[in-house]
Amino acid sequence: MISRRSFGFFGGAKKAVEKATGGASQPYDVLIVGGGPAGLALASSLGSSSHLKSLKIGLIEANSLDGVRHWSSDAYSNRCSSISAANFEYLQRTGALSSLDTSRISPITNMQVWDGRTDARITFGRQLDDEDYGAVDKGGSTLSYMIENSNLQKALLHYIENHTSIDILESSKISSIDRDNEWPRVSLHSGDSHRTRLLIGADGFNSPVRKFAEIDSVGWAYDAAGFVSTLETQPNTSTSHASHTAFQRFLPTGPIAYLPLPGTAASMVWSTTPQLAKQFKQADARVLTMLINAAFRFREDILTTLYNNASLPYDSFVLLVKQLESAQGIDMTTARCISDGAAEGVPPSDYDAFPPLVTSIQEGSQASFPLKINHTDGYDANRAVLVGDAAHSCHPLAGQGLNLGLADVQSLTSVLAEGRRLGGDIGSKTVLSRYTRDRYVANMMMLGATDKLNALFQVGADNPLVQLRSVGLETLNEMDFVKDFFMRQAGTTYGASQGTPEKSIIADTIQGVGSTITMVSATARQLTALGQSKVTQLLEDANKR
Repeated sequence: MISRRSFGFFGGAKKAVEKATGGASQPYDVLIVGGGPAGLALASSLGSSSHLKSLKIGLIEANSLDGVRHWSSDAYSNRCSSISAANFEYLQRTGALSSLDTSRISPITNMQVWDGRTDARITFGRQLDDEDYGAVDKGGSTLSYMIENSNLQKALLHYIENHTSIDILESSKISSIDRDNEWPRVSLHSGDSHRTRLLIGADGFNSPVRKFAEIDSVGWAYDAAGFVSTLETQPNTSTSHASHTAFQRFLPTGPIAYLPLPGTAASMVWSTTPQLAKQFKQADARVLTMLINAAFRFREDILTTLYNNASLPYDSFVLLVKQLESAQGIDMTTARCISDGAAEGVPPSDYDAFPPLVTSIQEGSQASFPLKINHTDGYDANRAVLVGDAAHSCHPLAGQGLNLGLADVQSLTSVLAEGRRLGGDIGSKTVLSRYTRDRYVANMMMLGATDKLNALFQVGADNPLVQLRSVGLETLNEMDFVKDFFMRQAGTTYGASQGTPEKSIIADTIQGVGSTITMVSATARQLTALGQSKVTQLLEDANKR
């Protein structure tokens, strides 16, 4: 059933029309399957394009979108995304973010990433001692934006329903997809069916559109889980600190990331073992708070001791933490101290090296999910194409999942607009193959980079790679021109209507980190080869002796 349809392109209230199709076919030029962030972003992008908005476009979503349409919450959601500045600017240019609640988003102007074993560190963005560090968008300082998924989806849906003529077919579960004279036909459980010139799958990992298009994929599950929570932290006492800084520490069990939200709130994503994720969910929230603070500050052996005692009563756990801190000489003179809270007065000299101390965890925000990597053999088939998680999924350590999907959206919109402008068939292989050529290698490089980085930080403490990766990070951190180059390259995006690349002066740190990862991985491989050769020589010499 078509639940909503908009008329007019100039804003104002939109008339909602209920249509009973009685099973009759509703022909479309474009039919999008999936009403998540990627699907709604694509619909708004197509609906804003001067070359495409006159087409008959529909969006099918299995569930009701009323939860998105009427979303409102005092608490912050644990489902947040770090949207790169380039992607955010693109959505702004289309007008799709006109109703976004900007009071609930947080710009990120700096990012710190470090090795949990050696403390080797790399930073992106403004330097910590810049006087105007906290300025948003001053001189192109914003690297990305922390946004709740529901906030983003609500804004996109509002734009679609009020500024485009796109049909929203919600609460519409697909029963089958087949072909009708080469055109895809989508049949719904309601008995309705819809024929379309082009079928787009934005329908996630278990994509029905991908199965229909017979596009194979390759991937595997990691022996890891993502654990998320919404945090409340101590107020910032430094204007150059964490209100706009993201922190990520690579632990032997997986990376933990602190991502700032407005005020003293923050979102945490902790990639760890499935056993630890289960343990964290079952732990006393006060104990979990201390574990999170410790994860950004303590050595591996101390963390292991805390993991093994996470089931202790809170008072006993605090006593254990104090004993461990005392044994390591950790006191109030260092920001590594977590047992007594932040010191009053002048903060420790290493204060800016860590996120603010977490004081509590938002009730009900703890959740976990399995981690996996997957990539399809291609993105297009006969009158079908894939975007977002339907085409690829990666480890969350670089925050690239939705960003890759939004880059797909820009590229596909550009390709379809150009094909339409030249009078081509937007469902043809000739048109769609341009999209695959544009996005496939870029996505594959990012998936490979995140997979390699994850593996690089999983090696044992005695592995020569531990020191090699630290040298690589520290060397890159001193090469500002290299970091600037990567970030500027990551700022390349697609024009909203021209279909040609344009340069964004805003540095896109999240994608810049991905580019840096590729370089670090290549360097590590070369150094590893040298290291293995040296080890082999030493063993041979030892055998001779």
